[in-house]
Amino acid sequence: MSRLFQRAAALAALSCLSQWAASATHDGTGFTLTYDPDGALYTHEVESFGSVSTEVLPQDQVSYSPSAAGLSVNFLHGLGVWASSYTSFTPQMLAGTFALPLSLEAAPGYHLTGYSVTIEGSYSIESPGFVNVDGIFSASDSGLGPFMASSGVIPFGGGSLPLSGSFVAYADISYVEVLVGYEDKIVGYEEVLDYCDEIQCYYRQEPIIEQVPVYDLQTDLGEASLVIDRITITAHVEAVPEPGSMALAFGGMMLMGAFARRRREGAEQA
Repeated sequence: MSRLFQRAAALAALSCLSQWAASATHDGTGFTLTYDPDGALYTHEVESFGSVSTEVLPQDQVSYSPSAAGLSVNFLHGLGVWASSYTSFTPQMLAGTFALPLSLEAAPGYHLTGYSVTIEGSYSIESPGFVNVDGIFSASDSGLGPFMASSGVIPFGGGSLPLSGSFVAYADISYVEVLVGYEDKIVGYEEVLDYCDEIQCYYRQEPIIEQVPVYDLQTDLGEASLVIDRITITAHVEAVPEPGSMALAFGGMMLMGAFARRRREGAEQA
């Protein structure tokens, strides 16, 4: 897995070197988010005729949807990988990466506490195999369906924030013993009376036969695929009271305290 994460980190670093020439700025609720679609890089590995190559997703296959809470990156036809051990009867791992340079700052009157990343898509597994998305989502049991996984809130105070990660699909090979039938097997011998004369009896050795199961070692091939449909980054902010409102609140508390004290003194004099 280290090879994949190193690749993701390298792609994120290359994306951060962009000059933000076509950057877009979005003002959400309590934050300002700036992102660079031209500096983004989305890749996935594909196999063709026994060789694996890395393809870059064209920009027209990606759209961006700002919202009051953050930004969604939408892959129109999905960003995915499909691995199979059926092709060459060997395990296969295919990977992909995503990297979008962006920055996140708190708006006046707000404090940025962190951000979270949510990834949505679908997967399919025929065991043995597994899929994994940047440690946020993983599955290894046979099955298929949609998924939605979140990183949880990641503490962040503001500044440059490359949205980057990697994903993999791995198809493995295992071997299982399959019952194919039963066969007779000599497991020992026993003495059986043959005949007796006037002097003594004679015995012969007879085999003890039992039926035992017969197993065949068979190959179990796996397949795994994963498609990412959407990546959403959500800003987490808290409102910061303005100095004027704090002073007003403090003054109100002082007046309420003085009023309560006068009522108490008046009650004691009565």
